[in-house]
Amino acid sequence: MCTRGPVPLLGTGPLVLPPWHLPSRAELLRRSAAR
Repeated sequence: MCTRGPVPLLGTGPLVLPPWHLPSRAELLRRSAAR
């Protein structure tokens, strides 16, 4: 698991992430499901 990016922020709260990071979060979830 790469901690580089919005990954650590997700634990604190997705609301803290900016709007352009929302798609990145979905991608991370997809990667997790793919693995």
